[in-house]
Amino acid sequence: MLMEVCLTGGMSSGYEATYDAAAKVLNILDTDGSGSIEPNELSTWVREGMTLSPEQRRNFSRSSQEKTSLIRFLSSIEELVQDQFRAKRGPNALLTTGLSGKRRALGIDPSVFEAVSKIFKRYDVDGSGAIDTSELSSMIQDLNEENNTLSNSTEYDDPKVLETATSFVMANLCEKKERLTEDSPVLEELLTLDAFCAWVVEGMKLTPSERKSFARSGTNKAVLIRFLRTVEDEIATPVVGLSTEAGEVPQELNSYDSQLRRAIQDVFNQYDSDGSGGIDLEELSAMITEVQIEEGVPASFILHEQSVSAAKSVLSILAKGDPNPKVYLSILTLEKFQGWLLKGLSMTAKQRKTFAKVSPMNAVLARFLRAVERLARQYTSDTPLSRAVRSVFVQYDVDGSGLIDETELSTLMIDLIANDGGTLGIQHANEAARQMMNMLSTTKDNTKDNTKNNIKNNSHQSLTLSEESFLGWVHKGSQMPGPKRRSFAKGSEARRAMILLLRTVEIMARQEVWSPRKKILHILFSKYDADGSGHIDTGELSIMMTDLVNQLELTEAQDCAEAVVKHLDSSNNGLLEEEEFFAWLENGLRMSMEDRLELRKGGDSKSNLVKFLEGVERVLEANGAGIV
Repeated sequence: MLMEVCLTGGMSSGYEATYDAAAKVLNILDTDGSGSIEPNELSTWVREGMTLSPEQRRNFSRSSQEKTSLIRFLSSIEELVQDQFRAKRGPNALLTTGLSGKRRALGIDPSVFEAVSKIFKRYDVDGSGAIDTSELSSMIQDLNEENNTLSNSTEYDDPKVLETATSFVMANLCEKKERLTEDSPVLEELLTLDAFCAWVVEGMKLTPSERKSFARSGTNKAVLIRFLRTVEDEIATPVVGLSTEAGEVPQELNSYDSQLRRAIQDVFNQYDSDGSGGIDLEELSAMITEVQIEEGVPASFILHEQSVSAAKSVLSILAKGDPNPKVYLSILTLEKFQGWLLKGLSMTAKQRKTFAKVSPMNAVLARFLRAVERLARQYTSDTPLSRAVRSVFVQYDVDGSGLIDETELSTLMIDLIANDGGTLGIQHANEAARQMMNMLSTTKDNTKDNTKNNIKNNSHQSLTLSEESFLGWVHKGSQMPGPKRRSFAKGSEARRAMILLLRTVEIMARQEVWSPRKKILHILFSKYDADGSGHIDTGELSIMMTDLVNQLELTEAQDCAEAVVKHLDSSNNGLLEEEEFFAWLENGLRMSMEDRLELRKGGDSKSNLVKFLEGVERVLEANGAGIV
């Protein structure tokens, strides 16, 4: 019973110590010598134990392992009794006896106490309701390490900083209590659960400005502010102070708005380096610069001096609504930051483009807004294909409006295809971009431009392509089967350019999980995939074979290629898909020498097939991706 009750209460106790403790309880409580304990005997013992103070419990538990087990047992019994009391009287009901008796007088909300006590119990190893300096130090360090999403700061790793932070808390919250030892009484600092909980509640009432001021008064104080934020994050129901003020987002995210708010909060927390709940000019400037870099905005577009100017502009705008307006806000809270971003993100793409053209500073803010939007998408609908589109689009969306024009789309196509080893002429790229704009673009009045009259009445500069429309086109195109792609690509050079673009984005998405060897095989395949459809026919495979196998006649290669395509063409379309090509080569390259020798005996076609595999091996080895 002792062990089970302790485990139920979240504590652990060794079997031997538990057994000894049980024997001691039995000896004390079995007043009639029956060898068993009556309910009234156990009830009397528990009531008397509940009157012990944390210091008395700690002194008692320190004398032996079995006494430690008894205190843990007592603490767990109290929790069980408290739970039953709440079940009958309501979730906010509190016993007036035991360690919880003081909490009503202290004004500690039961839900807050419940959350804080769960943290406290992890370090209250003897269940006494009090922890010493070393246990508090472990708590501060562990909680910062467990929840290091607030910042990348590691000051708490410094033993001296950790020691001074712990000493500050103990000096302000603890009384020195006498602990009996074999030699003589020793004074010991103990932090009780009630004192710790009261400190957390008071800390939660601090404004972000007060927290930041406290954090900057010393590195050890900064550690404590981050520690306080971590404790707040573990409290299931925030009641006062920053947690409710900031509008924390639930873990279950069911809407884009929730995703967006979570992205904003994550970004804010990353730059709230001291955990105060507020960021200053320097932190906001760093955020604007670094978020753009992380989202892939080209370095040539980013100047930190412009980010500083943009940050000053934001703080100045937000200061106008402040009760005590200044030149600009000294501290920006999450609430204000979130409100500003959500307002900015409500602008249409056309409004952002107009906003971005006003000044370089506005362009910086528009790109920053777009980067935050992209972060929000990563929480639910993010896929390899959408990530590939995003990484491409951001390179050419120079003003962060979420739109690119015809010239930018043409440049995107040329660059992307060249990066994948292909070639595309400027004239063909321009024509492909024009046709895509006519199909997909949004006009100045933000409506789809699908009619010939609208096309004639709007200049090319007025047509723009959104990232969402581009992603939709890629998604739809990725479902197009091989024969249809080849047929479409043969229609014109502009159509071939579109298929090449689609194929290149698809490859970017797949490369997330590709091995170096697979990437080289892709380059080999693409060299002979003339229309970029992701498929090769018998003729193209024959040419690949003659290039890789010395002195192989084209007619011999054609016989071998026809056999391969016939064997592997799972779609029965007379084409070999790239993934089929990969799988076939991977299996062939793993063949042992004995199996290859056996295959050579099957005739010229099979012998040429082995020679082709060896040719592929030479390509891989030449590029540093030989057979492992």
